[in-house]
Amino acid sequence: MTRNQDAPDLSPDSSVSAGSTGCRRWLGAVWPLAPLALTAFLMTSLARYPVERVRAALYFPYQLDAEEGHILGQALRLAKGEGLYCSIASPPYLVDNYPPLYPALWSPFARFAGVSLAPGRWISAVAALAAALGVSVVILGSVEKGEWRRLLGWRTREAGEDSLPPPALRICRAGQLILLAWICPLLFLTSRSLLRWVAYTRVDLLAVALSVWGLAVFGLWGRRRGQRRGLLVAVFLFGLALVAKQTAIAAPAACFICLLLSGRRRAAAGFAGAMAGVVGLPILLFCAMTGGRYWLHTVVYNRNVMHWHELRGWTWMLWALYAPLLVAVAVLFLGVLGRVRMAARGVLSDGEMACRVSDGAAPSKRLSPAVTLYLPYLVINSFSLASLAKMGSAENYLLEPACAGAIFLGTSLADLLGGDSSCSASRATRSGPRPFVGGSRHFAAAMVLAMLPWHAARFTPCVSPGAQIERRPRILLGIELNLFLSAPQPTVSALTQGRRVVREIQARPGPVLCEDPIYALKAGRPVLFQHFIMTRLAAEGKWDEGPLIAQLKDGGFSLVVTNVDLAGEGVYFGRYSPAFRQAVRDRYTLLEKLDRKAPGLGSIFLHVPLSRRNDDAAPGRFPANSRLKKNAHKAEKTVERPPSTGGRLSVRGGAVPVCPDPTDPLGEKEAGGSLL
Repeated sequence: MTRNQDAPDLSPDSSVSAGSTGCRRWLGAVWPLAPLALTAFLMTSLARYPVERVRAALYFPYQLDAEEGHILGQALRLAKGEGLYCSIASPPYLVDNYPPLYPALWSPFARFAGVSLAPGRWISAVAALAAALGVSVVILGSVEKGEWRRLLGWRTREAGEDSLPPPALRICRAGQLILLAWICPLLFLTSRSLLRWVAYTRVDLLAVALSVWGLAVFGLWGRRRGQRRGLLVAVFLFGLALVAKQTAIAAPAACFICLLLSGRRRAAAGFAGAMAGVVGLPILLFCAMTGGRYWLHTVVYNRNVMHWHELRGWTWMLWALYAPLLVAVAVLFLGVLGRVRMAARGVLSDGEMACRVSDGAAPSKRLSPAVTLYLPYLVINSFSLASLAKMGSAENYLLEPACAGAIFLGTSLADLLGGDSSCSASRATRSGPRPFVGGSRHFAAAMVLAMLPWHAARFTPCVSPGAQIERRPRILLGIELNLFLSAPQPTVSALTQGRRVVREIQARPGPVLCEDPIYALKAGRPVLFQHFIMTRLAAEGKWDEGPLIAQLKDGGFSLVVTNVDLAGEGVYFGRYSPAFRQAVRDRYTLLEKLDRKAPGLGSIFLHVPLSRRNDDAAPGRFPANSRLKKNAHKAEKTVERPPSTGGRLSVRGGAVPVCPDPTDPLGEKEAGGSLL
């Protein structure tokens, strides 16, 4: 492959002297290794955070996210042979707002594990790891085969023996690619969105993993002529991603654009037809099996109101956390746009034209995958950030954009450092702008490589986690708290209080309402109501909440378990309608408030009907707010650590495996400490 005279792995054809060429080769190959190695070291030290979060979540049997219990309920229904996407005209009032792939994968494990969130959390953790591996494969696969042959010391027919660079330069170039393939997945694994979502039983990471591997297959085989099998495999993976999450359309859309930019209109039409079949047939099948309710649950009921003013808060958060990475991506983005402009003008050297024609595409249309595939993928995901204004949006909307940013950064930086200078023109034929050529290329590379260690250093704690909080620098402390410690975390206190809620439900006959359905499922009770989405449907006039409100006013529920105090005033994140709150205030009274002492989880409020308020004085139970009950509550939080437990906290009611705290080997901390 013909190279620009300023590229780090230079071809033997050069207009400068051999001495200056050799120095420039060595400088261009060696200097990027230092910032890349520093970034890799710092990012590797941060990789423990997602591992520790997954490990702690696997041992915590209750919800960390509002939707985990509902997806567990779907898996249990499928395991019992029951269907999904039922009518909401009669109880249970549940909306299955995602396609069935994730609960279908969970259901075989639900038959053996029962009411447990661990299998679903394992699926999410494995999907996150698979997505990270897919990012590495995409970055390594973005390098052209010709360059890999030269790096491995293989000689081709087109190039003579003198075309191979010295072994030391080949080692340096290979080191650049390996470091990029290590750093970019870690950028994704240590992002705020993944650190929160990797511990949840949600569909998002599975969809991201399937999309990334579809991109990897398409980039390796599908975008080249005569590789129909690669296209079919990519289409299959994209179809699975859409059966996991119905909005996973960015990756197939980017592949379609790539085929168009490559001048393969027939292949693009075939790809679009195959995707239409892969997506349309399951939708038609599910709609036929459910009487059209699949479309209602996954599309119609998912249309929530948009709060556009909330985008300002999201924008500030992204800039505060990822300013160096955003600057690096912006620099690469501008360079790629300039490259597209040069390609549109046909500004390519004769050698580059010959190289592109030999690959089977028109010279002016054959660009690197960083331009034709991963840039559209990033742009489409950037536009999808507008969905953060949707009511109920959370960090899961940032998962695929974060992955797209890591892929684009890795592939375009590999291209910039010499991986595929497909649009760098020779001095004899160059005209117009010169993006990333000569000094501008080295300046852009220096800026991007300076941003990477800066980003990693901002998130690296300067002291051990057990040190006092006052010793941490203010900037690092704010970022660390925002990124790592503000997510809902399992604690021993949350575990104890969850068991108390389950026992309270088991002690009361009759139907119960639980905002977190995991408590009802653990107690062997059915889940009757999905608070957030049903409240939104009632507000939009798509569902009549009258029967539910009437049952509340009649005291038809023996227990109402919420995560907010319904007696207070304020906005309840859309999970309780005014009629629901008023019915609970009029007909129910607060039995007890259970403080979980867990970041992001808050307290649990138990409400009982007014007519049953005096049942607390029954034998074996304590009146609410009595001193005896408070003492029993304190005793229940007592934690023992026998020498033989080996890192297992013995809590009243059974031993719970947790991660031992290296800063508290004797277990002398308060019971409300984090399981992390």
